[in-house]
Amino acid sequence: MLGIGRVEFLLFGGVLLIFLITVGVAALVLLLRSSRSEHEPYEPEQPAVRDILDQRLARGEIDEEEYTRLRARMGLSKEVSHDRV
Repeated sequence: MLGIGRVEFLLFGGVLLIFLITVGVAALVLLLRSSRSEHEPYEPEQPAVRDILDQRLARGEIDEEEYTRLRARMGLSKEVSHDRV
């Protein structure tokens, strides 16, 4: 008989299966690496200095004198901002 024997068929099938699994794992690794490198890491936005000072004044943590002094030190205008809630 001139066909492929049972042993040869099993060997060929095993080698083919190992090859396909290897290609699949390599493709998955490359896909995961490329998707990770495209995105910037998440960094939450920091509040502005003026907003922090306005909030501290509103909560009563600092008085208007300290508020004005800190704003001047930070290079912000000296007047008290009453328009913020």
